[in-house]
Amino acid sequence: MYEYHHNTTGRLIFIGDVHGHLRSFNKLLEKLSLVPEDRVVLLGDMVSKGPNSIGLLARAKEINALCVRGNHDDLVVSWRDFFKWNRNSWVIGEEHQNIASALPQELYGYLASCPLILHIPAYSMYAVHAGLDPYTPVHLQNPFYVMNIRRILPNSRPSKGKDEGIPWATVWNRMQSKLRNPKTVIYGHESSRGLVTLPYAIGLDTGCGRGERLSAMIYPQRRLISVKC
Repeated sequence: MYEYHHNTTGRLIFIGDVHGHLRSFNKLLEKLSLVPEDRVVLLGDMVSKGPNSIGLLARAKEINALCVRGNHDDLVVSWRDFFKWNRNSWVIGEEHQNIASALPQELYGYLASCPLILHIPAYSMYAVHAGLDPYTPVHLQNPFYVMNIRRILPNSRPSKGKDEGIPWATVWNRMQSKLRNPKTVIYGHESSRGLVTLPYAIGLDTGCGRGERLSAMIYPQRRLISVKC
């Protein structure tokens, strides 16, 4: 977990899963009219599915965007690490392998540096890719589920499935609403649910990976802006 202390004179801008859609990302940045005091946070899955994953990473690095690691990002980093130690094992053809093989070292470093959890004390928030298990302390979260969770099963266990159980964000929001010092989680990953705006759980994957919309939420106003992908 990485802790980010935001300069509250500027805006903190969270952006959902971009999935290599560089043109849509640039269109959203133009609509946001960034100023030097602003800071962008990408909620993971910056790569794969879209046409320009490497260009997207270069642009994110150029604007000094913060990031968290998504499940697709993790696959690319894992393949790159594998190839580093198995130089005769390039097997090109699968999308994540192709991205890993073409990724310049400085962009690999940027992607690999994205933490699983970004803690933002100024707004009592955690930024993650998929979510948090509401029944587990933040410092003990399972990395797999931070990048893949969708539901909580009847036995209170996390699941990456889409059907059984109830959305983890519903459980998180209910539990946090009873606390004196609640924490908000802002996340991506679950395009099937679309935009989620609970008091303590905000989901911003609005389907850019399949050509729908790319969304940003601006803090402290909690203002939503989106563009077509």
